[in-house]
Amino acid sequence: ELTNTGSAADTFGVTVPGLPAGWTAAVYADEDCDGAADSDAPITTAGPLGPGENVCLVAVVTPPADAQPGS
Repeated sequence: ELTNTGSAADTFGVTVPGLPAGWTAAVYADEDCDGAADSDAPITTAGPLGPGENVCLVAVVTPPADAQPGS
């Protein structure tokens, strides 16, 4: 869940930093906050969100095909 804690409307970049080499991630909107993506289209920004507004997001992380369990 992403919340605008500022005092003005804002748009936020959405990324998943720090993944190991070869891993990928995509972020999706979860408009009903049920933990499931509501669209097949990944997003890169969220907003604009007014002060105190929030949006739920789902990140889908994909390891490389040759990743070993526990990596």
